Amino acid sequence: MKRSRKSTKPLHLDKDFPRQNVVTRTETNDEVGLKSDSISKSLNSTFKGVRYMLVQQLLSRGMTFSMNMFLIRRSPVEMIGIVDKLDLLMATVLFLSRESIRMALLRNTSTESIIHKNQSKKLDSVHLQHSTDDGIQNQLAFNMSVIPLIGASMFVGGCILYDSANWFLFGASISVAKYMYLVAALIELIAEPSFILLQRGLLYAERVKTEGAAFLLQCLTTMVLFLFLTRSSKDNTISVVDGVWAHACAQIVFASVLLVGYTSYAHYTRLMPFRTLRMVGINQGSPKVFLDPYYANIAMTFFFQGVVKHLLTVGDRLVLVATGVGNASQGTYRLVSDLGSLVARIVFQPIEEASRAFFSKNLTNPSAADISKTLCESFEYLQSVIQLHIILGGFFVFLAPNYTHILLQLYNKFDPTTSFVLGVYCIYVPIMGINGILEAFFQGVGEEAAVRRQSYYMLWFWAVFVSTSYILISIVQMGTVGLIVSNAINMSMRIIFCFVFIQHFFQLNNSIGVLLPLKERNKLSCTFQEMLSPIALIPARMSVWILFGLSWFATYWSSFAYLIWGKLFGTLIHVAVGVICGIALLVAL
Repeated sequence: MKRSRKSTKPLHLDKDFPRQNVVTRTETNDEVGLKSDSISKSLNSTFKGVRYMLVQQLLSRGMTFSMNMFLIRRSPVEMIGIVDKLDLLMATVLFLSRESIRMALLRNTSTESIIHKNQSKKLDSVHLQHSTDDGIQNQLAFNMSVIPLIGASMFVGGCILYDSANWFLFGASISVAKYMYLVAALIELIAEPSFILLQRGLLYAERVKTEGAAFLLQCLTTMVLFLFLTRSSKDNTISVVDGVWAHACAQIVFASVLLVGYTSYAHYTRLMPFRTLRMVGINQGSPKVFLDPYYANIAMTFFFQGVVKHLLTVGDRLVLVATGVGNASQGTYRLVSDLGSLVARIVFQPIEEASRAFFSKNLTNPSAADISKTLCESFEYLQSVIQLHIILGGFFVFLAPNYTHILLQLYNKFDPTTSFVLGVYCIYVPIMGINGILEAFFQGVGEEAAVRRQSYYMLWFWAVFVSTSYILISIVQMGTVGLIVSNAINMSMRIIFCFVFIQHFFQLNNSIGVLLPLKERNKLSCTFQEMLSPIALIPARMSVWILFGLSWFATYWSSFAYLIWGKLFGTLIHVAVGVICGIALLVAL
């Protein structure tokens, strides 16, 4: 992939930004070498993790796509809408109970390192050196990772005693499926301590194997139950209740496999040798505690931000539920969003998760002796991933909308309105991708004050989203398209916030920048700011983007080939034109 002239300016670590060769009294030469090696190992682990998760996402989403082609063709749209509501309920329980704690525990900082910072006025490598024993850190992480299970159990108990969530009340038969989904959520949270320990150890292969097996068994369970229930019915069709019940059973199977897999690997790798809740001392001579105060504080900050973020993330589905559009309309939107974000979940999600772990591990607690190398490697990685998202976004914007009708025909759900909505959603997908990678950086390195500030901004983003949705849906009568446009506006505001944060971070007027000599810091900061300009971040030559535009024009007109050559031959011509355009673009890049 060729980049613009500014974006390819190399960072010569040894020439332009020489490393600090002076080793403080608290760091030996061997320790410095080991820390330098750990940076490269972390980057290699990140790339390896991206590859593992890309393969896992490709296989799992491929299975899901194939399964959905089988299921959706035989499923009532009302059933899809109900399953979407149940998925929303489960996702809400899981996100609010565990997401903030996950983000806190994956950081490479602890109370012990904070204590070192506050006990000395002189800044050297020891202040950012993380010396707490790994066993103690893992024990504290284990203790804290049990909290989501406690919170979710209280929520489920409250639902059983009094079902106050009227949005998710469907009647006795569907309520059983609802509680099956909640049980599946509890099973996943039981596996959370093992997941945290594997993720902190960057053991991506073990995670991928477990999640791959879980997806496979979930798909097989759903398909077997659908076939059994279909053949058991008199008219060889599946009812709404039976279909929802089949999805609920498959969800429990998925969660159970995650529990067995994560726990087994955690014991196998000796990260969790029959670990139980117990108090440990964070530092020598310090009182024993259950929770690391730093992790607890940052998790609480992330939680309040997470509530607003979740409202923004699933706001479209909540709007559909709150406005009472009906299960059929919600099922149609679920179909469009699932198909539109299929590639996003396969490609963007693994990159986002691995990037968050990489930034958190390298930039929240770096070694002072290797700070220049750490910053340059992290910046180049961030720049490359942003440009990759922009290139992939070009394929979504210029090619994908002209092929939505073919995709819908595979599901036997084609109509012009749905095809147009799916085309609009394709334009929205790259906005989601860019927002994901920028927020991964923010969540990985943002300090408590920055996270709290983002929470305030997200309240305004939520207000703008709700207002825009109301205007576009109720007043302008744009329907589902209005909801997608509102989401795009919301994501754009979040992108701007995170991009401004990244620019400020790489100005190096922070706790990392002060570890550098003033002259080196200023030179490095100027280079980063030049390469962070929006124009420098746009990859490839202008001729490539002209080719993108010509490809849209060619595929748009080829979509009408069926009027001349018939449906089958015209579709083949249309697909062939798209393949030729795609190959030409890849060669040009």
